[in-house]
Amino acid sequence: MDNETLKYLSPDNKHTVEFVSAGEIPFGPQYFKIKIDNQLVANRNFGISLVWHPDSTTVALQEWLTTDKILGPNTALTIVHLENKQCAKISVADRGFIRPILFENGKIIFHKDYSVFKARIIEYEILLDSIKNWEDINYA
Repeated sequence: MDNETLKYLSPDNKHTVEFVSAGEIPFGPQYFKIKIDNQLVANRNFGISLVWHPDSTTVALQEWLTTDKILGPNTALTIVHLENKQCAKISVADRGFIRPILFENGKIIFHKDYSVFKARIIEYEILLDSIKNWEDINYA
């Protein structure tokens, strides 16, 4: 899967998120760098899980906090505001995988999947208006 790229278009066809193969955990899943609207995001890795907001202003992603096969999986739910070119890490799954599910009624709904170690999946919701830790995206 070297040099594999997967491109996803926003619902309004104005934005793209492109996953560029960055590596693979031994005996585990592949991870990716991402390009947002053709700009490479620096120093971050992502899983191939994303959900677009229906109005195309934001996208929810599974960010990998480590690619170490012993310490991981450790993933975060990262929200990207495409118009403001900002992102916010809003929840972490220590020893698990976060999977964004959908945007609905001003919330992001997501799962924390701990089935690798604990055989359970938990659903969470966070109000988008409650997110305060926005930071500028660092592009390469």
